[in-house]
Amino acid sequence: RLVEARILPLKELKSVYTRTGSTREGSSQEEEDVIGAITIEFINWRERRPAEIILEEIEKNTKEIPGIHVTIQKEKGGPPAQKPIDIEISAPETALLKPALLTLRNLMQEMP
Repeated sequence: RLVEARILPLKELKSVYTRTGSTREGSSQEEEDVIGAITIEFINWRERRPAEIILEEIEKNTKEIPGIHVTIQKEKGGPPAQKPIDIEISAPETALLKPALLTLRNLMQEMP
C-alpha cells in the first residue's frame, strides 16, 4: 500500500495492476523473496515525460520505504522467450475459481 500510495499520484499512468504475495512456483522469473508486483502502463508517449524520468521518480519516491527493496524492470522488447500466452484467473470468492478454470480449459481444448 505504501508503494502504491507513492506511485498512484503520477498523472502519466494509464493503468496500474498490483499483485501481492509470492508467485506460483516455476512460472515466473521473479526472485524468491518477491512479496508483490506492480505493473504500470503509461499514457501515450506524446502526452507524458520520457519513461526513464518517470521510472527514476518512482524509484526516488519508493527507496525510503523501510523493510523493502523496490526493483524497477522495464518491459523487455523482442520476441517472447516464454509461452505465447499466460492466463491468470481470479475471483472475489475462491469457490468461483474451479468452475471458471474448467470452463476455460474446455474452451481451450476445443480450439485448433
